[in-house]
Amino acid sequence: MTPIECTDLLEARRVAFSTGDGLAVLPVSYVYWTGKVVFRTSANGMLAGLASRSAVAFEIDELAAHDGTAWSVLVRGFSREVRSAVPMVELLRNPQLVPWGEGPRRLLIAIEPESISGRRLTAPDS
Repeated sequence: MTPIECTDLLEARRVAFSTGDGLAVLPVSYVYWTGKVVFRTSANGMLAGLASRSAVAFEIDELAAHDGTAWSVLVRGFSREVRSAVPMVELLRNPQLVPWGEGPRRLLIAIEPESISGRRLTAPDS
């Protein structure tokens, strides 16, 4: 898929990152905002370490069993905390960024893409 097709499909899914115990993959609610993937987390949660620059991957996919098609988009890049007041207010008010986890989730993490790639698949018997 082209980069434009990939960014058009960015909807909601998982972030992969390294922890002291190895690699982890967690679901997040997010927005694709000014060319970055942005999500909210707890200042004390597993994802809080991504406030400091970290190598991350973000993946979304969809499988349409009814017609035998699927697609996947992978964003690779580096994370950082969103600290500017105006974007923070705008992002914290965004209904798409309401996290599913309990408790306060006011830490905003942005992923600056280094690469965005994707693919579409069709089942052989479709």
